[in-house]
Amino acid sequence: MKKTKFKSLLVVTLCILFLAGCSGPGSKLSEDFDEAVVKDYAKQVITLINNNDSEALIKMSTVQLKEVLTKETLASVYEAIAKGGEFKEFSDISVDGHKDETTEEEFAVSAIKTKYDSKKFTYTITFTKDMKLAGLFYK
Repeated sequence: MKKTKFKSLLVVTLCILFLAGCSGPGSKLSEDFDEAVVKDYAKQVITLINNNDSEALIKMSTVQLKEVLTKETLASVYEAIAKGGEFKEFSDISVDGHKDETTEEEFAVSAIKTKYDSKKFTYTITFTKDMKLAGLFYK
């Protein structure tokens, strides 16, 4: 069972790293996105994580992300985040653009620093033009 969880988490991480790695730092956000909306959606994703709301996270995800963002994978994410204690605040939010070189699809990538009781986490959250969750990574 642990091996399956690890593989699932690894797949999610690799998908996210692939998306994040394809864009250069500070890439311009496509005009198809509203930066304020991207920030709000990214905060909503973190709130859903803090509330362990797998159903809502999966519902808002792309088909590709749904394949790897299983309830088991999310359970391991919730466990790791819970070690930080109670959520305190969003401390810094940035939004950049990303264009997949293969498909030419535009993405919005938000990096959000957060504070919890005993830890800080940085989330990288990726959205499609339809504001579907396309990537989720934390460290």
